[in-house]
Amino acid sequence: EFSKLRPPNIDSIWSSLYVFSDKIFGPTFFLKPYFNSGISFVSLAIFVSVILFYLAFRWRRGKFHYLWDTTFIIASFLLTSKVYSPQFNLWLVPLLVICGLNYKKIILYDLLNLLVAWAVYQYFQEVFIAGRDILTFPYFKLFTAFVFLRHGLLLWLTYDLWRLRKNYD
Repeated sequence: EFSKLRPPNIDSIWSSLYVFSDKIFGPTFFLKPYFNSGISFVSLAIFVSVILFYLAFRWRRGKFHYLWDTTFIIASFLLTSKVYSPQFNLWLVPLLVICGLNYKKIILYDLLNLLVAWAVYQYFQEVFIAGRDILTFPYFKLFTAFVFLRHGLLLWLTYDLWRLRKNYD
């Protein structure tokens, strides 16, 4: 019940989509009151679908590998969850390194995480201390770009993980 009522974290992809909907449809968009519960359902449905597809693919091949499978599941969770917490990166990044993914992409992913964290602190300063509205927040576009770039790179890393795992079999 707590997670269902909890809004998306400011640094999740869903929060950026929420703010984009303000820009596109305006703050009086009729679906706004249902956003939190809708995103809870949509993010869970996407995550479960991806994991079921992945496990069915693994089951059909008859090969499971705990390291690769765990890494794929954590990356999929980060891509679909409405709560993006920095501690999840502490779980994921060492596994990406151990799996042998391109270290330059992993470093870039960490750099984007650092930029998102910087933008989050700027957001807290401007919105909660200076009292600005989120849509007038000067780093809003930059912040949203960092979140989308980070998620795009994580999607690319997840694809690399899938591709390398397929070749590993």
